[in-house]
Amino acid sequence: NDEGMLPGDKAKWTVTQACTRWVVQHTARLKSLKARSNERSYLRQLTNRMGIPKLKSITLDDLKDYQAKRSEQVGPRVINLELGILVSVLKEANLWRGPLAEYKRLSEPESEVGKALALEQLERLEMTASSNPAWEVAYCAELLASNTGMRGAEIKKLRLGAIDLENRRLRIARNTTKTAKGARWIELNQTATAAIRRLYRRAELLGANNPDHYLLPADLSRHSK
Repeated sequence: NDEGMLPGDKAKWTVTQACTRWVVQHTARLKSLKARSNERSYLRQLTNRMGIPKLKSITLDDLKDYQAKRSEQVGPRVINLELGILVSVLKEANLWRGPLAEYKRLSEPESEVGKALALEQLERLEMTASSNPAWEVAYCAELLASNTGMRGAEIKKLRLGAIDLENRRLRIARNTTKTAKGARWIELNQTATAAIRRLYRRAELLGANNPDHYLLPADLSRHSK
């Protein structure tokens, strides 16, 4: 409970108290519900691990230890965002000085998200891919992934029985459950439907005709035992 505490006393607050207050104030200015939810998630992870020491007792070693231990579970960006809350609080409380000022964020890898292709580029890519049958699977899988958000592993494990071409949708089962309740349906737009149809026809030509057969059947004769 922060009641009765003055801003000048913030250095005496616990990490949980101070960071919670900061997040409440900060998220109030965020318009995106997802951004608010993410901020609260970072707060929970931070406070669960930092505990309840006084804000004024936080040292550079505490921040480095947090980076090291948390790196065993998540990537550098998440760690930087979690500690970013504490760093902001320390600065507001005028505690960001001395050794703390030597704190360095973890180096983050460059984003793997590329730029969307222009229509002309997409048409050229399709023309090139269609010129070689060996490229068809990769091209259609890429179209499916980019238009549905499916991961590569989900596409590889997709079975014919999970595809509803009539209603232009497909079912993805969760790994944690085998029941229908644990599955999610993905609606297919025109591009994704066209890609699925091409892969479906290819699967049929390769002998896939059972609901349990994969959309991307493998040539087992080429696999070593």
